[in-house]
Amino acid sequence: MLREELTKKTVQALITTVESIVKTHNIDQLAKLLSEDINIKINIKNNGNNQTMKITKSQYLSMLKQGWEMCENYTYKISDINITIKNGLAYVTSKLEETMICNNQQINSTSYEKSIIKLIDNKLKVTEITASMKL
Repeated sequence: MLREELTKKTVQALITTVESIVKTHNIDQLAKLLSEDINIKINIKNNGNNQTMKITKSQYLSMLKQGWEMCENYTYKISDINITIKNGLAYVTSKLEETMICNNQQINSTSYEKSIIKLIDNKLKVTEITASMKL
């Protein structure tokens, strides 16, 4: 069995893979990169209102799939990536920019994410995502 390593280079490759998968809306491939017990927390600011959601892997994938199906002209860009490896974990911070048209209305969002990646069964998996998003 091929064993992946937890290095800045392999984590950067995983991030590039995630970006490609999201752009092609391949929900099944994305699911393979998330740990089964992933912790996902989304903080949303919209017109002065703050909302926090804690969701499961299946809820997260369902939300993404539904959004992709309802909207068109979807763009996704990851930038400002910072990777720190410590105690067998990769801590990643990044900026995500998304645009899409839903119900004839353009939606632009910028989120700042903190993720944790680790080796699980010799594969790199995302184990935690905390996103702070502005709509």
